[in-house]
Amino acid sequence: MFLISILILTRNRINELRNLVKSIYELEGCNGKEFEVLILDNASDIKLTPEDLHISGNKKPFIIRSDNNIGLAAGRNMLAQKASGEWLFFIDDDAFIAERQFLSNFVRFIDMLKNNKLSVVACNLIEYYKPWKNLYPFSKKYLKKINLKEPIKCSYFLGGAHFIKRDVFLKLNGYDEKLFFWGEELDFSYKVINSGYEIYYNPDLLIIHKASKIKNLQKNEEHYYFIRNKIYINYKYLPWYIRWISNFVWLTFYFIQTKSISILFKATREAQRMSKIAKREILSYEALKYLHTNYGRIFY
Repeated sequence: MFLISILILTRNRINELRNLVKSIYELEGCNGKEFEVLILDNASDIKLTPEDLHISGNKKPFIIRSDNNIGLAAGRNMLAQKASGEWLFFIDDDAFIAERQFLSNFVRFIDMLKNNKLSVVACNLIEYYKPWKNLYPFSKKYLKKINLKEPIKCSYFLGGAHFIKRDVFLKLNGYDEKLFFWGEELDFSYKVINSGYEIYYNPDLLIIHKASKIKNLQKNEEHYYFIRNKIYINYKYLPWYIRWISNFVWLTFYFIQTKSISILFKATREAQRMSKIAKREILSYEALKYLHTNYGRIFY
C-alpha cells in the first residue's frame, strides 16, 4: 500500500499533462515511502498512452480510459476507487508542483499535526500568469486577519490541488457525481465538516496553476453549472433561512455577470429537479459553528 496516490483527470491537454507529470517524477522521495500516479483520460479526442508523456526510466503512471466525458466528480471518484494510497492527492492537469520537497513537506506536516480529525489538506495555489495572485481557501475579507505563512484550519479547499484521506473519502461516498462540473469541493467540504472532520490549509504545499487555453466548456456552460450546482448544494446542506439568502445573492451576482434570464431559469429549474431526489444533510449546529470559527462562507 502506498502512502500517497497522485490522481489526475485529463482531457485534450497533452502538453499541460506532460509538464505536470514531469514535475511529479522530479520530486524528492517521500521520506522513503513510495507514491503512485494514476491518470484518467476522460474521453480525449486521441487516446492517451504512456509514450505520449515522454517519461524516461522505469516509473510509469497507470492510465485509465473513459470513452465518454463523465465529468470531474465522477472521474475523480473512479480514480479514488483504483487508488491504494492512504492519502489521495488530486491535482488539475493544467497545474504543476513547484518544489521538489512537496511530498516531503506534506508527510512532515501530517506527522507533526497528529490529528485524527484531519481529513483534507488544501494546497497553496499560485496563478502562473498572475504570480502575485494566490488562490486561497478563504474569503478576501479574512485575508488580512489570517497568518497565511503558517498552516491553519479552514472550512473549504480548492479543487485544483488537495489531499483527502482515502478512508474518509470512501466513507463519505466521494464527490457528488450529479455536479459534473464545479462545486464538488464545496459539497465535499460540507460533508467533511458535518461528519466531525477537519480541513487544514498548508502554505508550504506550493502548486502553480497554469490555466490552460484549452477549455472543455464554453463560458455560458460554465455559468450554467455555477448557478445550478450552488442552488443544489445549498438545498442539500443549508438551513432554509440561510439557503434563501444565499440563492438570492448568487442569482443576483450571475444575472449581472451573464445578463441572461434564460441561463438563470434553465439552471434554477434543473437544480430544483435535482433537489427532489437529493439526500438532505442539513449542517448541524456544531458544523455551522465550525464554519463561523474557521472563516467559512455560508451566504455566498
